[in-house]
Amino acid sequence: MICAFYAQADPSHLDIRQPSLVAARLQGPVKKITTEYSYQMSDRKYREEAEYDTSGNLLYRKKWDYKDNLTLFVTNSYNEAGCLTRQIVDDVKKKEKFDYDIVLSPETRQLAYKCKLTGEIEVVTYNDDKFRLNATIKRKGKKNVPLSTYARDANNQIKSYTRYDDDGRIDYTTYSKYDDQGRLKKSVIVYKQEKKKTENTYEYLSSDDHKNWTQRLLKIMVTEEDETKNYDKFTSRTIEYYEMPEATE
Repeated sequence: MICAFYAQADPSHLDIRQPSLVAARLQGPVKKITTEYSYQMSDRKYREEAEYDTSGNLLYRKKWDYKDNLTLFVTNSYNEAGCLTRQIVDDVKKKEKFDYDIVLSPETRQLAYKCKLTGEIEVVTYNDDKFRLNATIKRKGKKNVPLSTYARDANNQIKSYTRYDDDGRIDYTTYSKYDDQGRLKKSVIVYKQEKKKTENTYEYLSSDDHKNWTQRLLKIMVTEEDETKNYDKFTSRTIEYYEMPEATE
């Protein structure tokens, strides 16, 4: 058994994990983010959209391809206590739809996502500061295998992220560094099952009044089988904020 999950009167996932906005290092009362990006300054522009509630919880996330076809639609549902109870992942591109029931275990700092279609359970564990530590997959009739693990620094920034394959072997590990504003400055992805490495360098071109970046240039260098290729990815974000009531004396 991975752990024992139980019901609790009016539980909240925020007792276990940080709000989505905090985990994403976004500042201010963010309501909606519309992201547009392209590679090599191409006219082919991809688009993403995410909306949050006033507690910083993610309500939905959408992705479109460069032809403006919807490719992914993720929605989260919450109960009256503000607790995350359900997630639906509609992979429009692959024509796959997954419906997850979510169960909390505040005692062990874990959330369990149970897929109604496959019966698989993903168990996510958080540290005492409510940031994600690791995830494990439990499949019917099979042994539990790791899905991902995180190593964090004193500020709970991600130092490294490791992803595993279906057999529990390391697929790749990403190592990250940050600037003095806590923004991602460089990441290196090392693939374990193939001779491949990706180095990403980030340049921030503009920010808004809440110090959230609105334009970013990502320089990508991929080395595979002793051959190196370079790419640029330009991203712009439009961020909408909730109107907060003025403070009264």
